[in-house]
Amino acid sequence: MMMSTAVVVTDASSRYAKQLLSHLGHKVAVEPLDDQPAPAGRLVFSYGTGTVVPQDGTLVLEAAAADAESLARVKDVMQRHLEKFGARRELVVSWGPEGSAGAVGAASAAGAVRSADTASPAAEHVTAEQPTPAAGPITVIHTDAAPSHTGPVPQAVEAGGWIYVSALFGADPVGHAIPQDARAEAEQVFSNLAAILARAGAGLTNVVRVGIVMRDLQRDRPVFNQVWAERFGDHRPARSAIESPAFGRPGENARFMIEVTAYRG
Repeated sequence: MMMSTAVVVTDASSRYAKQLLSHLGHKVAVEPLDDQPAPAGRLVFSYGTGTVVPQDGTLVLEAAAADAESLARVKDVMQRHLEKFGARRELVVSWGPEGSAGAVGAASAAGAVRSADTASPAAEHVTAEQPTPAAGPITVIHTDAAPSHTGPVPQAVEAGGWIYVSALFGADPVGHAIPQDARAEAEQVFSNLAAILARAGAGLTNVVRVGIVMRDLQRDRPVFNQVWAERFGDHRPARSAIESPAFGRPGENARFMIEVTAYRG
């Protein structure tokens, strides 16, 4: 089991814990902690768990999952929802390295973290979470703002500044539905791509090459090219396009699939 802990300095740890558990509790199960009083709790996602423990002057977050990609998802969800509560202006969320330390162990270090922050009362902010490193030189990239793959396929990986985006469709990130309209589908493809690149600290202007698969080139290429020009503007990445009737999940009938290479430097 892979774990990562964040010790967040705040004088409103109980309030933030209640908000985080209540908000996400509408979507996933919340379990009480036997050794911690309410409002501490554990969020149970399908891909991992997130433990929330308020302490005196600190809020301890612990993400746990079986693999690096799932761990990155847990961390991303917990941090993004904290930011929705205004935490971007008030808190510093910095995830520690992967290990086996639990929330109670992390909480014991909270005093030292708080003392260091108190000694330098600069304006506090939430720093953007960097992608979670996997074993070796490859970093797994994940964001809930784009659709996920089933099985052991990451949305993207980064190595040496190069970002490689796995097969990407114009599916809605939440319901995974493909739009009925070809233009809407093409726009969603680029929105999904932009979200993944942003998670990796890059943007559409960092794209180097795009490989495109279309179900019907003659029918769908004109509208795809229109959206391409609108989203890329003057940026001109290399590209190729082929036609294939067999790609995507059965029954979805996606018109477009892209694979992207980008360079962040």
